[in-house]
Amino acid sequence: MKIALLLMVVVLSQACEHAADYHYPTVAEQTNSANYVVEGTVIEELWDVETLTGTSVIEVTKYHKGCGPATVTVSGYSDPDFCGVKMGATGSTVVTFGCLVSGTELRVNNVGVWTGEVDGTDDVRTELESLGLVNECPEVSEELSSSFTQECDTLVGGTEANAGEGDAGELEATMEEEAAAGEAAAEPAAEEAPAAEEKKED
Repeated sequence: MKIALLLMVVVLSQACEHAADYHYPTVAEQTNSANYVVEGTVIEELWDVETLTGTSVIEVTKYHKGCGPATVTVSGYSDPDFCGVKMGATGSTVVTFGCLVSGTELRVNNVGVWTGEVDGTDDVRTELESLGLVNECPEVSEELSSSFTQECDTLVGGTEANAGEGDAGELEATMEEEAAAGEAAAEPAAEEAPAAEEKKED
């Protein structure tokens, strides 16, 4: 029982928490907030077990916003349990809302819970087409470039329910606080479990 409670404490400490009236940024809002919107197929997944962050390599099908090469590296993925954005599986089609890192690398644009990338479904494509975006570059280029200059990690045209939720620094601080709270809560339970086992053996 003690061990079960310990596991429950650890799992609950990792749950992504946000306000009950939280408004998840729409495809349109994420598009407005990003300097690049890229659709493509994930051809490689890289996960750092120490920092719990991921990087993917995407073969671009279309630049809905901004311009760039046929293949881009995208960083900034993290555990969805901590409100981060889940990295698409190899072979899946995704739409990435990004910020520039370098000539061939983007970072997922963090404007709220689970934002920065979505599955490349027909519904998402339809919504993107409804925005009337004009593709700046019908042909691929050697490096990423964009005429859009929105500030990264800032929700453009969002609702009041999103206020402050898109701040990457605040989100990271919340993640650290939740992890610390989970460890603190788990320590007493971990100490009690061996003691209970010893008493049982006696």
